[in-house]
Amino acid sequence: MTWEKTTRDGTKSDLGFWPGDLWDLVCSEPDACLRVNCQFFRECFFHSARREALDAQVLIANHSLL
Repeated sequence: MTWEKTTRDGTKSDLGFWPGDLWDLVCSEPDACLRVNCQFFRECFFHSARREALDAQVLIANHSLL
């Protein structure tokens, strides 16, 4: 998939089209995530974003995420 290699942060808006059911196959689901046991952990967009958030001095979040 070209998007995986060209997107900086793995956002759906980088695709340029609405992926429909395909997005369900590539999005992050906490219950299905193997975390550090996953072979793609280091390249994972979700975990990269979490690592960046841990290093942030200011974090703006939707109240439902807190």
